[in-house]
Amino acid sequence: MKKIDSFFKKVVFAERALAAFVLFVMLIICVLAVVMRYVFNNPLIWSEEVTLVLLVLVGFLCISVDIYGDEHIALTFLYDKLPPFAQRALDVLRHVLIGAFFLLMTNYGFKIYAVKASKQLAATGWSQGLVYIFQITISIIAVIFCIINVLKVFLLKPETKESEATEK
Repeated sequence: MKKIDSFFKKVVFAERALAAFVLFVMLIICVLAVVMRYVFNNPLIWSEEVTLVLLVLVGFLCISVDIYGDEHIALTFLYDKLPPFAQRALDVLRHVLIGAFFLLMTNYGFKIYAVKASKQLAATGWSQGLVYIFQITISIIAVIFCIINVLKVFLLKPETKESEATEK
C-alpha cells in the first residue's frame, strides 16, 4: 500500500503543480485582456473563452486533489461523537458514494463528449468536447482515489488515521 500511496502522492503533486501553472496562465490572460481592452482599445476576443476552459480544468484538478487527501468539506459534529467502528463505516460509505458519483460523471462525460466533440467554441475554434475530456479524465482519477481511500479505511488502524490528520 505504501508504494501505491507514494505513486499517487506524486500524481497529486503533479496535479497541484498543473493547477498552479494554469492559474498563473489565467492571470496572465486576464491582465493581458484588460490591458488590451482599456489601454489599446483592442480586446482579445478569445481571452474569456480560454479562461473559462482553464477554470474548468483547475476546478476538476482541485476536486481530485481534495478527494485524495480526504480534505473536502464535512460536518463533523455528529461524526466525532460516534465510536470508531461507526466512523469507519461512515468513511467507507462516504468514499463509495463519492466514487459512485464520479463513475456517473465519467459515464455521462463520455456521452456528452460524443455530442460536443464535433462542435467548436466560437472564438478559439477549439472543440466543445475539451471540457468533457477534463471531466472524464479527472473523474476516472477521482474514482481511483476513492478506491484508495476505502482501502486506507480498512488497512489503517484508527489511531494511525488520527495521527496522520494531525500531521497535516
